[in-house]
Amino acid sequence: VKYYSALLLLSMGLYLLTERSYLKKPAVYAGVAVFLVIIIPHVCWLFSHQLVTAHYALERISADPHWSNHFYFPLKFTGEQLEVFLPALILGFLFLRKSSTKTSLSADNKKFLLFMGLGPFLLTIALSFILGIKLRAGWGQPLLILWPLILISYLRPHLEAKRFYTFFIATLLLLSLLIISYARALIKSPEISSADYPGKLIANELTLAWQQKYHTPLKFVAGQRWIAGNIAFYSKDKPSVYIDCNPKISPWIHENKLSQMGAIFVWNLSDNTNKITYEEVKQRFPQISAQNTVSFAYHRNSKLPPIVLGVAFLRPA
Repeated sequence: VKYYSALLLLSMGLYLLTERSYLKKPAVYAGVAVFLVIIIPHVCWLFSHQLVTAHYALERISADPHWSNHFYFPLKFTGEQLEVFLPALILGFLFLRKSSTKTSLSADNKKFLLFMGLGPFLLTIALSFILGIKLRAGWGQPLLILWPLILISYLRPHLEAKRFYTFFIATLLLLSLLIISYARALIKSPEISSADYPGKLIANELTLAWQQKYHTPLKFVAGQRWIAGNIAFYSKDKPSVYIDCNPKISPWIHENKLSQMGAIFVWNLSDNTNKITYEEVKQRFPQISAQNTVSFAYHRNSKLPPIVLGVAFLRPA
């Protein structure tokens, strides 16, 4: 998210190029100077940690090279954002009558709103079209923030009490319909959803097993980002996560301290996405226990196969 904000800054810069008078103001350059000073510590950290966050970002947008990526990903992302915005669009045009009065926004303000509201979205689409990078629907959430304001500024609604109450009731009905549809989709869907993941149950059971065995708080949990992260989030001990047992991905973890305090290691045996095997961990931590297999059912959706985890404990020194 921090790096993605560069597209908002780029949109601001493009707007300034259309309004040259702003470029003559010292405040603009003072703002740039302050910005550079603020990010210097992060840049230093980035290079001292082998650009780990940049590599992670690149991994998230990478896809198998194919000419269709340049069209498929941007078109798919555009469709997903328009789908999300469709309810607001319908409500806006159905219940807000266009006013004959002129909008209070000046032409400059309208242009500014378009650059800030549509600029990051259009730049995202352009980058995907040029580079063929993969886009995820959830990344569009911050891009839509100003779209309703743009709609209102151009629609120039004439609000009346009756029309407003109709709009309000329709909004509540639409939200209720969306919530019911979403809940039903989670219960009936044959596909796995993170919303059904029993993270709290897994965390509580493994934390309790650890405490009963060693009578000490759980300080570390190692494994895949999703599984280990769920355990760390829900566990009352709030352990640190050693992602994939990889010091480059988790530079805040020191293995000497982990060996001293002990840890829970987890593997997802339901799929083949583990980055490190039990045998490899055993070589690095010879004191680790034998791997046990535990199963957990998904919440709400009984049609989904159970989650099968491999679990091993590294006892505290």
